[in-house]
Amino acid sequence: HKAFKICFDRAYKDVTYSETDQRMIKSFYGTNDYFPLSAIYEAKALVKSLKCLEKENQDMIKTRLKKINKKIKKNEKQLKKALKEKEKLINRSKKKKYTEEDY
Repeated sequence: HKAFKICFDRAYKDVTYSETDQRMIKSFYGTNDYFPLSAIYEAKALVKSLKCLEKENQDMIKTRLKKINKKIKKNEKQLKKALKEKEKLINRSKKKKYTEEDY
C-alpha cells in the first residue's frame, strides 16, 4: 500500500520526494532490497494499468458523447419538422375557417 501510494502520488499528484522509492520503502519497513523492489514494481504496474484504464474510459465516454450528440441533432430535426407541419395546419385551418367540429 505504501509503495502504491508513493507511485500514485508521483504519477497523478506530481509530488516529489527527496529519496528514491526503494530507499523510502526500505527505511520505512527495515527490509532488504528484494521486498521493496518487488512492492515498487507491482505498484508501478498497478499505476500503469490505472492510466490505461483511464484512457480507455475517456475514449469510451467520447464515443458515447458523439452518439448522444447525433441523436440530439436527429431529434431536433424531427421536432422542427413537426413544428413546421403544425404551423402549416394552423395556417391552413385559419384560411378556410374550420372549426373543431369539422375535424
